[in-house]
This record gives sequence, C-alpha cells and structure tokens, in this order.
Amino acid sequence: MGFNDFELEEWYDQVTVYDGSISSENVLGQFWGSAIPDIPLSTGNRMTVTFKSDAGEHRRGFHASWTTRQTCYDNKLEATDKEQPITSPNYPNNYANNADCIWIITAESADGPNPQLITIQFKFFDFNSEKNDYIQLLDGATANSQLIGTFDGTTVAPTIVMTTGSYVYIRFKTDESGTALGFSLTYKQGCDVTLTSPAVRIYSPGRDHATPALYPNSIVCSWTIDEMRDKALTLRWDDFETERTFDPVERSRSDCCNLPPVINGGYAYVIECTHVGCMAYYHCNVGYALEGATSTLNITCVASGEVGIGQWETPPTCKRVSCPVPPAPENGGYVGESFDYGDVIWFYCDSGYHLMGVAASYCMEDGSWENTDPWGYCVRVAIVAARSAHAAPSISRYSCEHLRHG
Repeated sequence: MGFNDFELEEWYDQVTVYDGSISSENVLGQFWGSAIPDIPLSTGNRMTVTFKSDAGEHRRGFHASWTTRQTCYDNKLEATDKEQPITSPNYPNNYANNADCIWIITAESADGPNPQLITIQFKFFDFNSEKNDYIQLLDGATANSQLIGTFDGTTVAPTIVMTTGSYVYIRFKTDESGTALGFSLTYKQGCDVTLTSPAVRIYSPGRDHATPALYPNSIVCSWTIDEMRDKALTLRWDDFETERTFDPVERSRSDCCNLPPVINGGYAYVIECTHVGCMAYYHCNVGYALEGATSTLNITCVASGEVGIGQWETPPTCKRVSCPVPPAPENGGYVGESFDYGDVIWFYCDSGYHLMGVAASYCMEDGSWENTDPWGYCVRVAIVAARSAHAAPSISRYSCEHLRHG
C-alpha cells in the first residue's frame, strides 16, 4: 500500500494501518501531518486502514493505492552462537523486481539472564545503481526501531554491523525496474568477530548507526584478525570515547602456546611464529604413518574466542605401520601374534618335516616383510636303505634325502 497524496491536521486527525484485523498488536503505523507515509507490507493477504478526524480543523485528506507484491515473510529467525546465512531471493542469480522481504531476528539468549547482541556480516553486496533497491537494518524487532542504515547501489555496505540489543529488523525492497545479484550476509548472537579482510572498519556496538547510539552496558566484544600472519598490521583510531577505567579497549595478539602431542609417535615443529594463522608441521616417526585418508601433516593456530588466546587445531594421528598376515607353511607354522613394524616371526615345521627357505622375517617400515623369497616351507624327511654287495656279514647302510611334500 502507498499514499500518493497526504495532508491531515497534525496530531488530531490520523490514519492507522493494521497488518490484518484491527488490533493494537497489528499496527503498522499511525500517520498525520503532510509527510507521505512509508507503509510496510502486510504479512498476509489482509490489511485494514482506518481514518479518524476530530471536530476542529480539516485538511485536504489523502489518496492511497495498493497492489500485491512478491514477498518472503517466513521471517522470524533465531540467532545462535553459530553463523547462519540470509540471501536476497534467487541469489546468486539476480533478485526479482517488486520484492519486499522482511526478516526479524531474535538472539537465542534474548529472554535469558545475559541477553546478547546480534552481529551481521555482509559477505557479498551488489545492487542496481539506483536508490530504489535497498536493504535496511533496524536496531530492534519492529519497523519503527532505530535505523542502523539503509544500503543501496549508491552506497557501500559495511562489513560488520552490531546491534545494541537482542533483535534486528531487516527489510529488502526493490522497485519495478532493474535488478542485480543482491546480497549475502550471516548473522549470529554475540559480538565476537573473526575478520579475514585485509582492510576493514570496525565500530563499537551502536557507533555505526545512522544516528550514533551509546554502546550498551555489560558487554565483552572482540575482533580477531587471522589472515595477515606474515604482514604487520596497522590499527588507527578515528573516534574514541569510553568510560574511563571501567570500559577498556585492549589490543593483543592471539598466540598459541604448547603444541599438542602427536598420538602414537611422531614429532612437530613450528616455523617462524605461534600466533593466529601460523602453522605447525608434523612428521611421523620411522615405522609410523598418517591414519585416515583426510589426515594432514600440518595444523594452524586459530582464534579461540578469548582475547589474546589462540588454540591449535587437532593434530594428526600417527599409526604404527602394519604388514600383511604371513602365510603359514603347510605341516608347520610360525611363532608371532603381532605383525606391526619391528615385529619378528619364526617359522617351524611339525615332527618328520624339515624347514626350508626363510627361517625368520621381520616387518619393515614400508609395511612389507623382509626375506620372503621364498617364505619358509616344510619338507618331509625320508629314510632310504642301501644293501651291501657282500653276503656276510649282512650290513645295511642308510642315508637321508629330502623329499619336498606336496
């Protein structure tokens, strides 16, 4: 709904627009005077308009019209500690004309003893070059909340926006001509932010609003830069005012302390640095190998969420190399129950058989057995009698020969 002309007596004559039926909970706005009202879309297919005048002065009145539009009002979202996305309709393709979308985000902690702020981060922003397509952020749960900012094709959207309370109202509106890719943003509760841009502007909560607001009491916010690990960083203050002694701003570098041990052997070392973004390199000891196809030999120092403290990623696991189960000789066997690196097995034969080939073998660092050409095997022992040519005395001579069984 839109007003084409509007003039009512100030304060005493008024138009009230309701989102659906007449109810104090459904009021979209009350209007008087000569300013053209901006009416939000209804959340359903019904809108009610009432007009009231007193017994005093009268004015020209109003002229209004209405139309239907594409809407996206599945809009009541909850912010948790995890970043969640919102995009313009049809993203990453162009948004549609005549769209009007509203999202109302509430922090998960809003009704708890320690309600948190909400942080918005723009990941992508591309609007038609005119001002008629825009995204608007308000610091509250209604269209009448304090304006944070209105961003369109003639402005640059901020990287980070923080509320001063536990609610944020977002409106995305387009006109009947011209489209673009739109936007992609994330939202989360709390004001601990990790930055990956080489240059960014940050504000205390409320300072970046259209009308700057005071930051709220009892908050702890942090901004962590973790990308520029090999370059010096410059921090410049453009404006600064906090309560002396009680509201400090601390600058620190997040460092990772002791490297976590490698599981099942191995060692690690760090090259050049131990702060956020630095890497530690792991090597498995001889006879050990990485466990799992997705394991990696290096880990990174990442932000922990606490100011000045980093934490190492989970280190890889080095697993002892294993050799395949050896074949047991027929009519014999081997001694040994473990087939890992460094283990030795000994072959033996049953009574009446003699061992040939390799008598023992050990598991090597590459996962193969040493001296397997050929593996130990068993042959049967045979006794052959040879009779003497002399008739007397009768003497028999015996000799053994090896007959390989099978």
